Amino acid sequence: MRFRGIPRRIHGRPPWRRSQRYTRVIVAMPIVRQRLGRLVTLIASGALVVSALTPSPYVIEQEGPAYDTLGTVSTSEGSTGRPVVEITGAATHPTSGSLYMLTVNVVGSPAAQPTWVQTLVAWADPDRAVLPMDLVYQPGTSAEEEDARTEREMTASQQDAITAALDRLGYTDPATAPQISIHLDDVGGPSAGLMFALAIIDKLGTESLTGGQSIAGTGTIDAQGAVGRIGGIRQKILAARDRGAQWFLAPSGNCDDLRGAIPAQMTVLSVDTLDDAVTALEQIAVTKSADGLPQCER
Repeated sequence: MRFRGIPRRIHGRPPWRRSQRYTRVIVAMPIVRQRLGRLVTLIASGALVVSALTPSPYVIEQEGPAYDTLGTVSTSEGSTGRPVVEITGAATHPTSGSLYMLTVNVVGSPAAQPTWVQTLVAWADPDRAVLPMDLVYQPGTSAEEEDARTEREMTASQQDAITAALDRLGYTDPATAPQISIHLDDVGGPSAGLMFALAIIDKLGTESLTGGQSIAGTGTIDAQGAVGRIGGIRQKILAARDRGAQWFLAPSGNCDDLRGAIPAQMTVLSVDTLDDAVTALEQIAVTKSADGLPQCER
C-alpha cells in the first residue's frame, strides 16, 4: 500500500540527502543578487559621473541683479557711488521711490557649457529657463564677441533713451539740452532703455514720477519712444518681486510670456510707448491705483 505525501527511498538515499544540491543553489542566489545590485549601482554611479562632466548644448537663464535708475552704483574708488543717471547743464529735482531696471544672469557659454546635471536641475526649476545655446550665442561666436555685441546694444539703448526722454521734455535744440551720462558697468543688452528714459524724465521733471512707489520695468526703446519686447521677462519679474516692487512696466509684446508668473502682490502694466509708461506712472503717483490702465493678464 502506498500513501500520498510519504517520501520513499530511491536508490538507497534518503530524500533529505538528495535535496542538498538544491539547497546549495538556493543559498547561492542571494549572493548573485547582491553582486548584480553592486554592478547596477556601479554602472549608475559611472553614468552619473559622466553626465556630471559632459557639457550640454544649452544655457541657463536665471534672475540677475536689479539696479535703481534713480539711485547710485558703487565704484572701485570708494563706497559713496555715483548716480546711475547723471545730469549736468540743467536743474534737476529730488526724486522719491524707485525705478528698477532688471537683468538676467546667463549660465553657460560656448567656452564653458553647463553640464547635463546642471541643465536637468535647471529644467526642473520653474524660476529658471533652459535655452539652446544657438539662441543666445550665434554659431561660431565666442563669449568675448557676444559680450562686445551686448555692450554695443547697451550703448545704443542709452543714447536712444536720452533722445526719447529729452524729446518728450521739449528739448528740441541739442545745443541747449542738458548733458546726460549713464553709469552702469558689466551690464549689456538693450532691455533697460525704457527705465533709463523714465529716470531722466523723473529727474528733470517738476513732479515725482513715482509718487514714492517702488516700480520696476523692462523694455527696449527707440529714439521715437517706441517700447519693444525683451527676453527673460519671467526671470526679471522675480528680481522685481525680490526688490519689493508693487508695479511692473512690461512691453505689451511680453504679456503672454507672463501668464501664470505674475506675483500676487504685483500689478503689471502693459505699455507700447514711453508716453504710455509716463501716463501710467503719473496716475499711480497720484491715485496709487491702476484702474483703467492696460494690464497684462495673470
